[in-house]
Amino acid sequence: MDANLVNILNSNPDLKIMVEVDSRDMMRFGLDMMEAGRIEGEKKAKTDEGFLTPEQVQELVQISPSTLRRWRVGKILCPVWIAGLRRYRKQDVLALVTEDSDTTVE
Repeated sequence: MDANLVNILNSNPDLKIMVEVDSRDMMRFGLDMMEAGRIEGEKKAKTDEGFLTPEQVQELVQISPSTLRRWRVGKILCPVWIAGLRRYRKQDVLALVTEDSDTTVE
């Protein structure tokens, strides 16, 4: 009999199963899940057009890295962390640019 577990569970919804797992198995499972989440987060951070890298912010707003750092420290523009990578919400950057242009004296 060569049946996979999913098929057995689907065909027997009332089946009760007991699984024995030791602490090493749980640790490995936890680490695997964290790694999968990190990889997924990195993919999202690279492809999500709603977030900008620090370099993209600097280019878009025409500021130096030290200015962006001062904005971050002064909570003028706050980053979010995605899979350990600093990203800025595009809407926050655009709002800051719009706000700045609204207050410019001509």
